[in-house]
Amino acid sequence: MSAEVIHLTNEPPTPFDAHRINLDDLLVEARNWADGEPATTQAQVDEIARLIDDLNTGAKAMEAERVKEKKPHDEAVKEIQDRYNVYLAPLSNKTVKGKVPLAIDALNAVKRPFLIAEEAKLEAARKAAREEAEAAAKAAAEAARQADAADLEAREAVDAKIKAAEDAQRAAKIADNAKAHAHGGGRAQGLRTRVVAEVTDLDAAVRHYWAENRAAFADLIQRLADDDARQNRRAAKGVTFREERY
Repeated sequence: MSAEVIHLTNEPPTPFDAHRINLDDLLVEARNWADGEPATTQAQVDEIARLIDDLNTGAKAMEAERVKEKKPHDEAVKEIQDRYNVYLAPLSNKTVKGKVPLAIDALNAVKRPFLIAEEAKLEAARKAAREEAEAAAKAAAEAARQADAADLEAREAVDAKIKAAEDAQRAAKIADNAKAHAHGGGRAQGLRTRVVAEVTDLDAAVRHYWAENRAAFADLIQRLADDDARQNRRAAKGVTFREERY
């Protein structure tokens, strides 16, 4: 029976390990002080202040090491991202716009006027079809009202008008579903629709959204007030500014 060979490694601690050990020791000391009991002597608060400085110093040193350690990775990621961004970056990218999104946007601008014009023609056709269907329905209703139940020819004429009205209604429905499209690709490409908001009366809009979403307004006002407090601006009405020791 042979004993299993155990290989011991004696690798030196990494810079992170050194910072971690230092901070862990300081945190143990911090837990001893922060035990729920307030300080009662000058010596105690002086020792606590020393510990706070040590923690801040240790944290800054670890942060500097973090930045140093991840810098090569950041540079590698940036190099990859920059290569791909040349082609793929969206138009909303503030530093570079990808060649493909730019090309697609330009091509959409080329075909958009034609599709808009076609959509206008289709809308005119929709309107005409609706009007024709309404007129056919009225004619059928009027013919039915005036027809003599004993007059076969008149009743046949009424049936013909009803059928014409039904045909016109189907044609109007088909016209309503017709859209302007480009069909050259794998799927039809049409005009997109979006809702655009334009504030034309700020006071009225504020009153509306104040009633509609008061919590959001409260958050906005608090952020504005906090910014004034940081800048030591105290002129805002409806806000109390006070100095607070911390």
